[in-house]
Amino acid sequence: MSLQRFLISVASVTIVSWAAWLTVLFYIDPELSGLVGIFVFYASLFFSLLGSFALLGLGVRVLIKRIRHRTTVTFRLVTPSIRQAIWFALLVIISLMLFSKNVFNLWSVGMLLIGLIVLEGFYLTKKQTPITRQTKAKDTV
Repeated sequence: MSLQRFLISVASVTIVSWAAWLTVLFYIDPELSGLVGIFVFYASLFFSLLGSFALLGLGVRVLIKRIRHRTTVTFRLVTPSIRQAIWFALLVIISLMLFSKNVFNLWSVGMLLIGLIVLEGFYLTKKQTPITRQTKAKDTV
């Protein structure tokens, strides 16, 4: 899949997710729908934020790459953008859930933020093993 097709797909799904979230926001009563309505509210908001943050993060990374005159492949910037978009979307969703239960305070959000920073640190420090011809040969045998 080309980068252009990927970006069009993510943008399309993001627009549909925002439309779904707005539909849930204006037309579903959380008291009548129960847990299903609340789940659909948070799920549609999560996917809306995920797509928006991923596109925004990728755009910022490409802009920084061009300003610094780096010659990295743009498609390599997609994975960290999506991963960090997941963290940001989770931060917003969990913060909203904490707020709805009246336990939203500096300590709870601080602990959540520290946990997400530690998770991102694990991904950044993870050693990636290069695929060599020997490992490919062992896999095919």
